[in-house]
Order: sequence, then structure tokens, then C-alpha cells
Amino acid sequence: MRYILKAESYDRRGARGKLYCIIAGSAVKVNKKWLDALLKSIGDGVIASDMRELITFMNPVAENLTGWKQEEAFGRNSSEIFNIANAETHDSIESPIVKVLQNGIIISIPAETILITKDGEEIPIDDSVAPIKDVQDNITGAVLVFRDITERKRAIEARKKQIEQEQLVVQWEEINRLKNDFLNLVSHELRSPLSNMKMMIQMIQLSTNTQETQRYLELMAGECDRELGLINDLLDLQRLESSSYPVMTPDALLLQQWLLWVIEPFQIRVQEHQQTLQINLPSNLPPLFSDGISLERILVELVNNACKYTPTGGEIVLSVRHNSSEVAAKTIITISNSAEISITE
Repeated sequence: MRYILKAESYDRRGARGKLYCIIAGSAVKVNKKWLDALLKSIGDGVIASDMRELITFMNPVAENLTGWKQEEAFGRNSSEIFNIANAETHDSIESPIVKVLQNGIIISIPAETILITKDGEEIPIDDSVAPIKDVQDNITGAVLVFRDITERKRAIEARKKQIEQEQLVVQWEEINRLKNDFLNLVSHELRSPLSNMKMMIQMIQLSTNTQETQRYLELMAGECDRELGLINDLLDLQRLESSSYPVMTPDALLLQQWLLWVIEPFQIRVQEHQQTLQINLPSNLPPLFSDGISLERILVELVNNACKYTPTGGEIVLSVRHNSSEVAAKTIITISNSAEISITE
């Protein structure tokens, strides 16, 4: 009513014009108060700047996050107040307000950005910046909206740790399954030589033939060696798990003599099964520098499997080839037989 009464002292045309101006000015003031209250109430930090990148407004959240009061920041360059850097490298990042004022588009800050406060504290944030335009669509400044994402990052890290723990549980269950399978296999492998030796002892007790007794004794000796090899493998596994395995000292193996010694226990076995064990050894093989114990176990296992899966009358071939044409000379040992392992095995 105050504005209307004041307008009556003018002519009709002037009164209308004056009244319009007064009401418009009142609306601007009301809108500004409403906007200030809105910006001060929201949970994100808000910073506004003019075309010179100078701070013109900060809401309380922005004050708390940056450590700058609006009175201190007013008129200062936005890069000084909104000081951001890469979280990993700590390299400074250009104020996004600069790009918005230059290009007139809405942009977001890069991922893994931290806000460095007035006191030097580092706060992970994300934000977006938009241009401020007048009614003629001219850019008059920029508004920056940003938020503290510390809790969000903690939640993400907690979720990552939970996933890692779940994966570890799955891996641990798989390890336990493999361990159980291994123990079942080892139990069978350890019982097998003992059962064979027990049977041979019974045969010796019943036999009156000296030659037959001697053959059973030789077979028992072979089974004893097999049992000892299994036990040594278990001891090696235990040392590997406890990281106490000794440093390997290579042996100089003369394959012409050493291989014959390794396969000697199998000669009786192949004869009993009417198999043929052929050995192809070149006469000019150089010494092989390797871990003799480990190599012996590998060859014994391979020959043992070959004997197991080769039918009566079949042939097992052990061949050695030395390749000196390469930069690193190689000695290649192959074992082949005349049968294949069935799917059920």
C-alpha cells in the first residue's frame, strides 16, 4: 500500500511507471533474499565469481570446507580460495572457473581431486561449475558447487576390502579343497608301496625257492625306494611352504652312466610285463648341470607312468638329445610309450 500511495502524486502515466519500478525492485530484493537463504541451506559448498575470477559469494558449507570466511575471500582470486590438486601426484589443478568463463559450458573436475584448505588439510571432493548468464545470455560469472566425498570414498574402500576378503575366502576354500585332494592322493600313494611290501613278505614266507625269494627282495627294495621318494617329496613341499628350501647346488651329471642307474629298478618290472625299455643315448653328450635329486624324481615318475599304461608287448623309449645350436644350449630328455592314458584314468 505504501508504494501505491506514493505513486498517486504523479500523473496516471508516470504513476504507473513509478509503481512498476518500485514493485520490480521489491521483487528483486525478495528473490535475492530467497536465493541467499536457499544457497546457505543446501548441503553442498557454493562459490560464485565474477568475470575476473574474483570471489563474490560463498555459502557456509564452502566456508567450512575451504577454511575461508566469505569476508576474507571476497574479492580474492578463485584459485587462491578453491585450491585443488591431484590426490595421487599432488600436482596443482587449474581452477575449473577459468575454463567455464572461457568456454561458457558446464564442466566437472577430474576424478581423484582433493581440495587443499586454508590450513593445508586435504579433502577429497567432486564438483561441477556452470556459467552465470544475464537475460541477454551474456556470461557474467561462474558458480561452483562442490562437496566433501570423504565418507563416499570410505564406503567405496570398505566395499573393495569386503570384495577382497570374499575373494580370499573363495581362494582359501579352493586351497583347502586342493589340500584335501592332495592328502587323499598322498595317502593312497603312501599305502600302495607298503601294501606291496607286505604282500611280498608274505610271499617270501611261503616260498621255498631261493631265486624267487631273491626276486621278491629286489622288488621290496624298489618299493622301499619309492616310499622314501614320496616322503622326500613331502619334506620338500614342507620346506617350500616354510620358505626354508635350501639353495640348489647343480650337479654335473654324466647322463650315459646316470640315466642307466636311474632306470635300472624298472628293468625287472618291464620284463615281468613283457614290455621293452629302449634307451637312446648319444655317446657325445656333455655333462648336464642340474639338481640330480629333483631330476631323478621327475624321470622316475614319468617312467613309472609309462610302465603303468603300456600294454603287454608294448615299447617304452627314453631318448636324450642335446641342442647346442641355440644361444643357451639345451639337453632334451623325452619318454614315450606305445599307448595312451584312457579318459577314465
